[in-house]
Amino acid sequence: MRDNGTNIEESRKGRGSQGSNTLRAHCVVSLIHGEIHIEVDGKIETHDSHEICEEVRRPLITIPQVEEAFIHIDPA
Repeated sequence: MRDNGTNIEESRKGRGSQGSNTLRAHCVVSLIHGEIHIEVDGKIETHDSHEICEEVRRPLITIPQVEEAFIHIDPA
């Protein structure tokens, strides 16, 4: 899926993300709240996993219809 030059599949595989296992979208009036579970190496530091989370989130919230993107970290 692409909108505003953002590839959702690429976003789900940010630096350090080993993939994703869930993608949900909830419509809130005319906007979308997205929820993604990404898998990261379970041995990395919490701070690093939060940085990965932001790398996945940043391009998603540039899509005009996306008001918010919630990224959940799952250890792989």
